[in-house]
Amino acid sequence: MSSQRVTRPSTPATPSGLIGKPTAHRPLADRLRERMRAIGPVRGALILAAMLIQVATLMWIRLYVAGPDGGDICRDVVATQRILHGQTPYAHIPDCGALFNVPHPPAYFLLIGPFALLPLPWAAFLWDLVGLAALWVGVALIARELRLAPPPWALALLLTLLLTWSPLLQTLLEAQISPLLLLLLTLAWLAARRGRGGWAGAALGVATAVRLFPGLAVVYFLIRRDWRAVAMACVVFVGMEAVATPLVGGLPGVIAYATRESPAATAEWLVHEHNVSLWGLTRLLFVGPRDVLALLPAPWLATPLTYALLAALLGALALRTYQRRKLPFADDETTCLAYLPAMLLASPLTWQHYFVILLLPLLVLIARMPWLVGAPQSNVTDGAIEAMDAERRANVGAADAPRPQAAWAALVACARAMPTEARWLIALLIIMVTVVWLPTLVESSITARPMPALTGLLAFATPTYALLLVFATLLWTPGGRRTGCAGS
Repeated sequence: MSSQRVTRPSTPATPSGLIGKPTAHRPLADRLRERMRAIGPVRGALILAAMLIQVATLMWIRLYVAGPDGGDICRDVVATQRILHGQTPYAHIPDCGALFNVPHPPAYFLLIGPFALLPLPWAAFLWDLVGLAALWVGVALIARELRLAPPPWALALLLTLLLTWSPLLQTLLEAQISPLLLLLLTLAWLAARRGRGGWAGAALGVATAVRLFPGLAVVYFLIRRDWRAVAMACVVFVGMEAVATPLVGGLPGVIAYATRESPAATAEWLVHEHNVSLWGLTRLLFVGPRDVLALLPAPWLATPLTYALLAALLGALALRTYQRRKLPFADDETTCLAYLPAMLLASPLTWQHYFVILLLPLLVLIARMPWLVGAPQSNVTDGAIEAMDAERRANVGAADAPRPQAAWAALVACARAMPTEARWLIALLIIMVTVVWLPTLVESSITARPMPALTGLLAFATPTYALLLVFATLLWTPGGRRTGCAGS
């Protein structure tokens, strides 16, 4: 028998696109040391300083800003105490300020329960600490996946924007769940990027079990016929709710949640100037909340207009998903991420603290600008290369100028050569950082009540406009490429 030469199959690429020694079997300490070397001492110091500042900000909020009821977590503590005493949590709450109903599904108490056993101030503080940990883990996972390596000045800028971002500060003030939702949605995104539909569905199932609106993202996988993701999302959701059902008094408690508590909370807060969903927008303009006059008093118009806007929004999203259903997820991830602003727009009640989940799509969009995040030049498109050439020519022309003038000349040349998409992404980032402060500033500067109708159109509705801009940008942005001027 003649001998045959046996060839070893080539090493497949890892999910991140690297070929070579697998990292899964390397010691954790080695991987951490390598990661710290990649971050560098300056960036590491900036990140550590940002974490310490954020913890200090949380302590200041809890000591001097938050009310004695601890924020929205007050009703969760009351509901958990009722569960411990064998009572249904879904009943009227008289001692949490203006919060009289429990609008959260049963599975939420599996998550919040251990914290709600503590005194209210400690429950809020520790819950926020867990939220901050989830926030930093989620952001770190996104940055690692996208290989973001911003220069120190860009990292300092992004961290400053994050630390002073109104939705995050509101999250800490109200002890909200938004950072945990960001982490769960990030895990779903990472799993989908690796072709692990089951794990993506499991993460979405957990997110949907504690807050119902993330379930809209399952539609993306349904249209793409990723049955494993859809099935796992349904199994995890049903399983968590089934486990939690005995805690809330069995089936009668679930019925009380679905037919009384959740609808009552929706009816109470639907017409509110800080409700930034499409439902809140139409009622802000045509019904008028307590503190803002209606732009056009026509309550009969609000509901049909809301359904029309939702039909257009969700129809465009479903059509785009269907048209791109055969593309690999990495080439269509912006369509999937468009479901995040869509779920906030479609939910009857959406508050600004939920904008924290938009950090995922915003960072994905930021990663398309290598001049800001220091992305590898191998991923830069032809348009970015042209911009780099223009920048180099500007630098050559300004070589004899003083250093500040040369830097300014290079920046101007980069801006002129920047593709339209990069300019739009920068404008979108500025809008998302600034407009969320506008309602608070207007509310604090105008003492007369009710406020003029134009404040609703030009101030309180601006976060909704920002959501629509993020949605449109994600929906019609091609995936899988970057643009902009290259970083040094």
